[in-house]
Amino acid sequence: MQENLENQNNRKDFIKDAQQIQFGIMMMIIASLFFSLTAILIKSLNHLPLMELIFFRNLPSFLIIPFIIRLNHLPIFGENKLLLFLRSIFGFITMIGFVYTFMKMNVTDAMAIRQLSPFAIIILSKIFLREKFNTNQLLIFNLAFIGALLVIKPGFRYEMFPVIVGLLSTFSSASGHTILRQLRLSDHPLVIVNFFAFFSIIVSIIILTIQNNFLMPNAMEILLLLSLGLASFLAQITLSYAYRFAPANVVSLYLYSRVLITSILDFIIFREITDYLSIIGCILIAMGGYLYFQNRVRM
Repeated sequence: MQENLENQNNRKDFIKDAQQIQFGIMMMIIASLFFSLTAILIKSLNHLPLMELIFFRNLPSFLIIPFIIRLNHLPIFGENKLLLFLRSIFGFITMIGFVYTFMKMNVTDAMAIRQLSPFAIIILSKIFLREKFNTNQLLIFNLAFIGALLVIKPGFRYEMFPVIVGLLSTFSSASGHTILRQLRLSDHPLVIVNFFAFFSIIVSIIILTIQNNFLMPNAMEILLLLSLGLASFLAQITLSYAYRFAPANVVSLYLYSRVLITSILDFIIFREITDYLSIIGCILIAMGGYLYFQNRVRM
């Protein structure tokens, strides 16, 4: 009797875990959709100033998250202000780079470059933490590196500048994620996002004022700009829920679905077709990313 009761409890726990993992996967796919929409909206608004796009991208988070923080009785500007400030600087540099690449490049290629962040973390850990490559990491890195070369197609041409900006922002993103590892010990994720949104709004307003190049959007552009901010906000929320309900090694493959979704939306809206080398490169980067998360779990 006791054994049957234990089996029933184990079965219930198994079903509950499976349902949570399914929910996490669904959240990751939805997050990928919102990330892809963000890229497409940036491309649609590429005639507007860069800082104007960054301002509207952070506006919903700036307006909504403080109320959530207050409801949960959290310190609105966090505990470790130095690390929050440093993370915001790296995050802002990353945002400039990614928005710029989406404005200037084929959005599918730009999205693929964005997926190189985990491999930049590997490089930085080797440089600053003196860690050694293990065999699996070396193979994974080489796989992603070959994929990146196929997407970037190196050469001395004007179009390489956005690629260089995208790669630099990838390393900035990796630096920000390294700081996030430390911040999780002192500050709530909502506080971290709120601090970054506040920092980005203030800095973008200052730069827009100095440059004096704010363009008054028309009714359609206002709608698209608000959609950009909302899509970015929902992407972050659903991404957080994905990692909350499912292990990283399970949902990581679905994280790279944003490249496929972006490619489909890119074709539907802009009629841009990704060349076969970029497609192969995107697949290799996605494979490398998935293997990277699997390798981290085993370590």
